[in-house]
This record gives sequence, structure tokens and C-alpha cells, in this order.
Amino acid sequence: RQRNIRILEATDKPERYRLTVRRDARGLLPGSVPEFAQSFLAGLGAITTTIEWDLRDPTLYIGRNTILLENMPLKAHIDYWLIPRDDSCVHRQLIHARVDVPLVRERLERFALQAIRDIQVRDFEYNLNYLRQPPLPLAASA
Repeated sequence: RQRNIRILEATDKPERYRLTVRRDARGLLPGSVPEFAQSFLAGLGAITTTIEWDLRDPTLYIGRNTILLENMPLKAHIDYWLIPRDDSCVHRQLIHARVDVPLVRERLERFALQAIRDIQVRDFEYNLNYLRQPPLPLAASA
């Protein structure tokens, strides 16, 4: 559902990972948008996300996903903790959202938090299904 995806920055080092991506945000919005939020979302153009991981400590990986929405008074980020446990891991996340419009702040923040949660669930399910599949040759997966 995502369109016009552009990688702005990519760093992949043993101790640090960082990826900044810009894409059309309209495909990421929930199917139904509450009436109070429609005017704010009408001018929404692109979303830029920066995912960063500190990989120095193999017992605890710490990450952050910063979310910037073009033409929106919303600032959001997700803090991640990935804790290896034998042959699996524990993945924790804490979602933050802040709206700079006092009149609708609380309602728009709740809407944004739920939309981000829904996207996270879809991404998590996609990743689990992908990881369960046998590896594909690079040309077939691109």
C-alpha cells in the first residue's frame, strides 16, 4: 500500500544501523478517519521515518523510529528494546505522539497513537510471515 518510496539515508555498521525513508503517507492512513481529523489530514503529503538501532551491546539492542508527517502538527516516535533470549527475543516498544494544536490535541493524539499501533501490528505480522518463509534468491525478493 505504500507508494513513492525513497531512501534518503542508509547506514549499516556493526555498532549502528540507521535508515531514513520518505514515502507517500496516504496509503498508510486507516480506512476510516474521524471527522475531526479529516481537515488535518487533508494536506498530508509524505511521511519520513528514521529508524535507528544501537547495536553495541548484544544483550540489549536499543532503537528509535522517528516519524515526521509533512504538513501535520504531529510529532511522533517509537522507542524499541530488543532483548535476545536463547533462540528468540523479546521486542518491546513505547509509542509517543504529541500534537501542537491545543483545541484537538488529546483527540488527535489518541487517533495518531492508534494509527501508529495498527501500522506496527501490520508490519510485525508481515515480518513474521516473511521470516517463516524459506529464503528466496535476492533477485526473486526484490
